[in-house]
Amino acid sequence: MMRKTYRSIQKQLFSQMLGAVESKELPVQLSAARESLRQKILAEIEHQDSLFEFSDEIYRTPSMGLVELSHESLPESISLFATDIRCKDIVRIKVYSACKNLVTGLVEKEGLISEVIMSETQLGNAIMNTSCGTGYPVTMLVDNGKEVEPYDESKDVTKRKMQELMQKINSHSSQVNKFMQELEELLKTGREKGRLGKNETKRAVELLNMVTDYSVSNGAYDLTLLTEEMFKRTNEAVLNLNVSGKLLMLSHKE
Repeated sequence: MMRKTYRSIQKQLFSQMLGAVESKELPVQLSAARESLRQKILAEIEHQDSLFEFSDEIYRTPSMGLVELSHESLPESISLFATDIRCKDIVRIKVYSACKNLVTGLVEKEGLISEVIMSETQLGNAIMNTSCGTGYPVTMLVDNGKEVEPYDESKDVTKRKMQELMQKINSHSSQVNKFMQELEELLKTGREKGRLGKNETKRAVELLNMVTDYSVSNGAYDLTLLTEEMFKRTNEAVLNLNVSGKLLMLSHKE
């Protein structure tokens, strides 16, 4: 009854708007846009009519929807938002607008509203911790019926990349080698002269300090980060295997 009341009020409002635009009493400043306003109102009326239907065969309202959930194995591994490893097995969730077929008694999907994909670990976390107030990350594919810009891992500043860490660690080693080569040259010069001058001694101390910083301080920190990243990826891979096995068992039970 409430839906019928809402719909009747909505129809009355659109009718009044259309009547006002078509009347000769339209304000002068809006007269030039009369036809444009009329077409917009008619288009909105048509759109709203498409959302509601109650015939002998179909019952439809904007609140009716249908969700599809599928567990898929992709041809190639892909990157997802908020995951540390590339995923080949993913979970896809689609939300459609829907109607009820009064002849068959079935709910039928219509337009696609939203589509997201998740890693198996993300789904497992969501299922096992349903009361999480912060929610769980997904990768959007379709929003409000429109495709969104594809997720690009290379533009995601929230991800620390293993390759970058490895390059940084390698650069430390390369820099240390340069410092050592310069230090050896200084020592060679000192041996030839029989002594190191004040400036050479100062530079040698600087080089030794930099070698220590790069090989101990910076190197140890970056190695710690690398170890953490490797652990996170290993842990996520194990969780993916666990969830994948459970999903496979559930599909066989069906």
